[in-house]
Amino acid sequence: MELSERTKELLDQHFSDRLKLGRDMQGMGVSRKHLTQVFRQKFESPADAGLSNRSIGAEAPAAAFGKTASADFASAGYKYDITPSEYLIQVRIAAARQLLQEGSDIPDAAGAAGYENLSEFYDHFRRQTGMTPARYRQIFADNISRSVLDTPIGPLRMIASQDAILCVEQAGRESLDAGESADEIPADRIIAGDSSGELVKDCEAQLGEYFAGKRRTFDLSLSPEGTDFQKNVWKHLRDIPYGETRTYGELAAMTGNEKASRAVGMVNHCNPILILVPCHRVIGADGSLTGYAAGIEAKKYLLTMEKRYSK
Repeated sequence: MELSERTKELLDQHFSDRLKLGRDMQGMGVSRKHLTQVFRQKFESPADAGLSNRSIGAEAPAAAFGKTASADFASAGYKYDITPSEYLIQVRIAAARQLLQEGSDIPDAAGAAGYENLSEFYDHFRRQTGMTPARYRQIFADNISRSVLDTPIGPLRMIASQDAILCVEQAGRESLDAGESADEIPADRIIAGDSSGELVKDCEAQLGEYFAGKRRTFDLSLSPEGTDFQKNVWKHLRDIPYGETRTYGELAAMTGNEKASRAVGMVNHCNPILILVPCHRVIGADGSLTGYAAGIEAKKYLLTMEKRYSK
């Protein structure tokens, strides 16, 4: 078997087992430099081969990935310019994507794909897909409920897992995040008999009451995905009372770091759960509305509505 073919076979079969892969690669008895030169002249990357998100998959990532995806890679032809390390990253991320689509948790998907370090996994995943693993799971997972609700500020999409609301955003945002994979996004659906479906229904009902002026707080479990700093800011946003506003400086002080108003402002603008986490209640020091994910007019509508109903 050719050196490049044998290398590819090992990467396909043992991508999830770092120790075995390392031993077998060392047993080939060639330098890393020579192996890289031979390999990159032979194979194109899985991404360049035109394989879609959902065509790369397996019932069990370590065993079947080599049987299913390797055939796809081989039939794609030979091209150029990918190293064994780069190929391994793409194989691992393709396997992780498949597991996330099937509903695996992020740590489980990362581990099954051969990652021991979550930071490394997040970095590779973002570079390969253009989004975080959490965002990918929200859009593509088979066990996530999604629904769109028409509201006075435009259609909002609600996304929920079995445990919590993950996202409330402008409908259409997911297509922008998915980029070239937008045509593979599953249709919105509420999973019958599943807690994720019940959460979406509850969210729809409570948002309806909110826009009707009959609800000021929300009784829903929320799980926004972000760093500890981001989660801390979003937690304190929920402390701003209905019908009131705070400046970015005041919000920064609420989080315990009054000098971090600029950083707090950036976190406020990337809040993934609109209205339920009321980032619209934060304004500039001069009283200006500043930015809002759903648009300034939507922010103005929400603040005016809350002020009216709070009298």
